[in-house]
Amino acid sequence: MAQLPPAHPRPPAGQQPPADQHPPVAPRRPDHAGPSSGMPSPTGIDRLPLAGRRPPPDREAGGRPARVLSAGRRVKVAGAFGALALVAVAVPAGVSFAGTDRAPAESKPPTTQADNFHGVDPRVPSVLNPPAGNVLHSVLKARGVQIYECRSGTWTLLEPAASLTGVTMHPVKKVTALHFRGPSWLSDQDGSLVEGDGPNAERAPSEHPNSIPQLLIESKLNRGDGVFGKVTYIQRLDTVGGLAPAGSCTGSGTTAAPYRAVYRFFVAKR
Repeated sequence: MAQLPPAHPRPPAGQQPPADQHPPVAPRRPDHAGPSSGMPSPTGIDRLPLAGRRPPPDREAGGRPARVLSAGRRVKVAGAFGALALVAVAVPAGVSFAGTDRAPAESKPPTTQADNFHGVDPRVPSVLNPPAGNVLHSVLKARGVQIYECRSGTWTLLEPAASLTGVTMHPVKKVTALHFRGPSWLSDQDGSLVEGDGPNAERAPSEHPNSIPQLLIESKLNRGDGVFGKVTYIQRLDTVGGLAPAGSCTGSGTTAAPYRAVYRFFVAKR
């Protein structure tokens, strides 16, 4: 096959090309065309500099054709991403949606500190109400033990041992006390004390099974001018636990039965 002469023959060695003759310029590829090359740009606009250049709407970076989504598909994709964003932002990890169709629980009105201790009036048996002329002075909740001693083969009450926390009514003030043999109640804040006439106390069964009875105890001794200095009657209410062990015993050992109760202290009305 005959060879065609080159389109632009090189001059012999040692010779320079004529002044009006320049080295040929390779034509730019269509995907880099622009107004300066004399060829139309595929997008109809000048090519941007490389830095910060964005691909035209119909092409992705790298010259690959862009995939065009239909309007309906764009809406579905946007909705899916929106839902995922809401879940990621608004729902902490580990939260379950089970039961969200239930109505919210009705909020209870706040109670005062005195109300928290004073809410046992409807359960007080009539036999445990103090005589007229005595008014409620303070309410304390107790937690401790009833200590029993083995005497003649029977578990017999030796003494209580409990700590009490509560409030006075007028004015409302937090108070603490100790409960021990007597039965006695001692304020560990002001040193006042009341001792009750335990053997002659009025009794009523507890609302809780297997629990010590509820009591109304008349005061027989007061000491000091503090919280217990003028107490006339003591109620032991809402008792839980504290019973002596069932059956007989041997020797002279002791045992403790955990219990809790509410104690209400009364004073003479002025």
